[in-house]
Amino acid sequence: MIRARAVVFLLSLFITEAVCAQAYCVTKSGARLRKSASAKAPTSWRVPRYMPLQGTGKSQGGFLEVKDVDGQLHWVQRNEVTSTKNCVVVRVQLSRLRQGPGKSFQASPLGLADRYMAFLDLGGEEGWTQIEDEDGEKAWISIDHIWKPTRRTRVSFEGS
Repeated sequence: MIRARAVVFLLSLFITEAVCAQAYCVTKSGARLRKSASAKAPTSWRVPRYMPLQGTGKSQGGFLEVKDVDGQLHWVQRNEVTSTKNCVVVRVQLSRLRQGPGKSFQASPLGLADRYMAFLDLGGEEGWTQIEDEDGEKAWISIDHIWKPTRRTRVSFEGS
């Protein structure tokens, strides 16, 4: 009995921590981030498709509390985000997009990406990641120029 309770307790710690570290990706262009968990709440920010958001672990009704690239808290409708895609957002004023992973590659036909432009993250290598915009156009960007939420799961034990 005590062993079963210990296992349940440890699993609840794991699940709680996993929820807190959830990364989300907006699936709908023009999604509304709200000031509270209500469809009638004022909009705090309208975001493009592929905007990444960091879950806080709080939910209410059909809404999730999330943090944006600037650390601001918002509420988003659960059906407007997914945790199955990786997304990134430009965190610097301007970033030159490239045709390959490095400064030695030519500039991408997409040109420059402005701050708050969001992309689907296709993965990368050596400090660069390949991105895709809403139209399916692909380019490479330095990981020093982007922000993406963490997908970590941590369990710690005090006194061990």
